[in-house]
Order: sequence, then C-alpha cells, then structure tokens
Amino acid sequence: MVGLGMVFGAGVGYLEWYKAHVLSRMERAFEPGYDPALELSTLHAPNAAHIERKEQGLIDRIVRGEERGGYYLIIGPKGSGKGTMILDAEGASFCEAHPDLEVFRLRLGKALDFDFFEDWQGSLFSRADPRQGGPALDVERALNKLEKVALRYAKKHKRPLVLAFNNVHLFPDSPEGHALLHQLQQRAEAWAEGASHQIYSLLTS
Repeated sequence: MVGLGMVFGAGVGYLEWYKAHVLSRMERAFEPGYDPALELSTLHAPNAAHIERKEQGLIDRIVRGEERGGYYLIIGPKGSGKGTMILDAEGASFCEAHPDLEVFRLRLGKALDFDFFEDWQGSLFSRADPRQGGPALDVERALNKLEKVALRYAKKHKRPLVLAFNNVHLFPDSPEGHALLHQLQQRAEAWAEGASHQIYSLLTS
C-alpha cells in the first residue's frame, strides 16, 4: 500500500508539474527573441530597410493591443509586404500555413513551443494516447492551452498575445482544409468578441 501511495503521489506531482511546464513554455514563445521567423528576418541583413507601408502603423497598434474588438485578415499579392509588416511590428508569434495539415500542426507547435503532449511521460496514469485525434484536434488542444497562457501573459505584461497565421490560402481546398480554416476563424471571432481581448489574431492571404 505504501508503495502504491508513493507511485500515485509521484504521478500526481508529475502531472501538476507538466501542466505548469507546458504553460510556461508557451508563454516563453511570445517573449522577444524566441520566434525563429523574427530572428531570421534580421540575421542575414540586419541593416536592411524596407519602404514602410502606410498600413504599418495599424499593424503596430494591433500588436501592441491598441486595436480592440476584431480579428484581422490581411490580403494582398505575393511579395507585397504582408508578412514583413507583421515581422517588423515585433511581439507576435508567427505561424506559416501549409497544404499538409500534419505539417501545419508541427509549425503551430513550433510557433507556440508546444509539443502536443508528445513529450508526456505519464503513460502509466493515462487512459488514452493524448496524440490520438488528428491535426484538427491537436490544433484545438494548442488553442485551449493558449487561452490559459493569455491570462497569465496579460496579468504580467498588460497586453494581449498576438498570433499571426501567414498564407492561409495554402490550406487545402478540401473538407479538412475548410474545417481547419473555419476552426481558426471561429476562435478568432470568439477572441475578438471577448470582454478581455487577451488574444489577437492576424491572418494573411
């Protein structure tokens, strides 16, 4: 009985630590210097300058949390500077869309520093593999965790999280691709309508 109690106690302790660890990692993904896309944009040409678009001020205000009550779809031709404006604003987590939804799942995990519980070592206490369900369910899990992180982030930094999805037109023209786009749009609408406005969404196409 003592041995079972120690095992149970260790399992509960590991579970609580793991939950806190996941939230801390996701919060770190929004700190300056984490996002590889932001860092690589200045690595090879740190002094390169772009012609500033007239919309840059609006993007800056969105990222700073000054434009409340909406989510934003940025549309324009390839190479017109949509992604550059977001990268120049600084403070957003940047995720590239992809036709393969499994690849997009991995990219979202990288952008949020979230492993979708693939590093979970508590299988002894689990009833099912947390990875089951496919990309759509994994994206839902990531966004659920992001909402918890947003509460902590807002209290600490007094500003919302900003999550940008680039090139959403790359999602496949299929029921699965449509469902994923609707899933992201539904979350963006819910975040925009929320009273606290703790997460802002940017989608570019």
